[in-house]
Amino acid sequence: MTLADILDIVFKRIKILVIIPVVFFAASMFYGFEMVAPTYTATTTFMVLNQTYYDSITYNDLMIGEVLISDYQFLAKTSTVYRKAAEDIQQDVSDCSVTISGVENTRMVKLSVTSRRPEVAANFANALTEELTQRISEIMKIENITIVEPATVPTAPSGPNKTKIVLSATAVGGIMAAGIVLLLEFMDNTIQSSDDIEKYLGIPVLAQINKLEDGGEGR
Repeated sequence: MTLADILDIVFKRIKILVIIPVVFFAASMFYGFEMVAPTYTATTTFMVLNQTYYDSITYNDLMIGEVLISDYQFLAKTSTVYRKAAEDIQQDVSDCSVTISGVENTRMVKLSVTSRRPEVAANFANALTEELTQRISEIMKIENITIVEPATVPTAPSGPNKTKIVLSATAVGGIMAAGIVLLLEFMDNTIQSSDDIEKYLGIPVLAQINKLEDGGEGR
């Protein structure tokens, strides 16, 4: 297939190639900006570290720290910690999601709570951090746990990524439109022009009668 053939297909099916992506774009705009509720993320930071070892952190210490993050993630989701934190703030936390991660090359730990309600996100992050650090101290016998930065009420939404939603939907619409065009071309075995006669039948065209416009009869 030559470039001329491709361009011919594009111009012939231009409506499909334009309308479908535009429809997907409009639908994703409506969904992303009107239907999806924004979410807010509040983050606390705390440190689990014995002061006597602060000046001698080794690579192995950091590796152990990464393993401990998994322990903290598990502890935060246990009923002892999670339910107690929810009871402390006396708010519904059913829409809250919790993530715990380490700050690279440190023993700092970040606990983030995402919710559709910014106040709940901040309150639950602080309560959960209090309960979690207390539980870590009890189980791991670590006394030096410091909350470095408590959560504050977020003022800007953290999600959803509306730009990503729109771009992804538009790209899907473009791919679908291209697929439909290819399918139509594959299924279309009709003769459209004199060039098709020569190309597919190998018969030279001796003459061509143009289509008469309306009102051209009898001329």
